[in-house]
Amino acid sequence: RQPSRSPPPARDLQAMALRQVTLASLCFASAAASGHAEGRPGGHSDCDSSDCQEPWPRSLRGKAPTSPATTPLGGGAWQRWEGAGITYHGPAYDVDVYCPASDDKPIGNACWRLDNDPDFKTDVLAPYCARADLIAFGHPADVECGECTEIRVQRLDGAYNTITVMTTDNPGSGGVTSSPELSTAGKEHLTQGTGKQLNDRLPFEWRKVS
Repeated sequence: RQPSRSPPPARDLQAMALRQVTLASLCFASAAASGHAEGRPGGHSDCDSSDCQEPWPRSLRGKAPTSPATTPLGGGAWQRWEGAGITYHGPAYDVDVYCPASDDKPIGNACWRLDNDPDFKTDVLAPYCARADLIAFGHPADVECGECTEIRVQRLDGAYNTITVMTTDNPGSGGVTSSPELSTAGKEHLTQGTGKQLNDRLPFEWRKVS
């Protein structure tokens, strides 16, 4: 049972305001810096025929980015996750549960304190929901509530399926005993071209977006 919520003290509001700048930077900088190729599932970006122009579902918000195996994405070193591979959680982490940002869509879960932050939804969540690249929610790596990580999974052809995930549950989870998770649609995207199935955990690399 969640503890009762009360408005944060005035001294905490200043700290929250400063934190928005950090969170906004973490969640949005990679969209401009990563330089992903965009295309359909399968990673092809050179298809001009009309049957290749299918939009991605609202559950992912955007097109599928891939990157060559020999070209590291800009913005920081990738870390290989050493524990169990990433899996999916189900409808509770769907993009439509959080987006578009509104008071009727609480963060809840273990990150419910973000609902007490008067600026989080307008300054951080709303712009995140409006991004054109692929986004998801969950707890893929060892970061805090509202922070974002970029996840990549290597495909059989050597390219990577990538997605950005905002942590909205189990902040700070890490180590070999944790279970990295994101939305079902996000897991479906990461699984494409890997030879794995939806229920299979995927080895992955991650980096905190900054």
